[in-house]
Amino acid sequence: MSFWIFMLLSCLLVPGMLLLFGWMFRSHAPKTINYAFGYRTKRSMKNEETWRFAQAEFGRHSLRWGLAELPVTLLVMAAIFGRDEGTVGTISSALCFVLCVPLLIMIWQVERALKKHFDENGKRKLP
Repeated sequence: MSFWIFMLLSCLLVPGMLLLFGWMFRSHAPKTINYAFGYRTKRSMKNEETWRFAQAEFGRHSLRWGLAELPVTLLVMAAIFGRDEGTVGTISSALCFVLCVPLLIMIWQVERALKKHFDENGKRKLP
C-alpha cells in the first residue's frame, strides 16, 4: 500500500507541475526576457512581444495538458490499487513516461504558434 501511494504521488508530479506552471505562466509569467526562468527558445527570446506571447501560450498549453493528464493518472492508478509491487512499479513507471510525452508536444505547439504569429525576426505577422 505504501509503495502504491509513493508511485501515485510520483505520477501526480507531472500533471501537478503542468497545472502549477500553467497557472504561473498565465497569471505571473516572467515579464522580461531572462536566461533563468520561462519558456526560453531562440524564437521566444527574439523580443519582448514574442517573449510575452510564448509565456502565455506555454501557460495555456500547460493548463490544458495538466487538466487532461490528472484524471488519466488517477484512473490508471486506481485500476492498479491493491496489485503487487512489481505490477504497480511497472505500470506506474510506464505511466510516468507517457505523461512526459506532452512536454515535447507543448514545445512543438508553442513554437508552431510563434511561427504562425511572428516572422523570423520576431515581428508580428499581419492578419
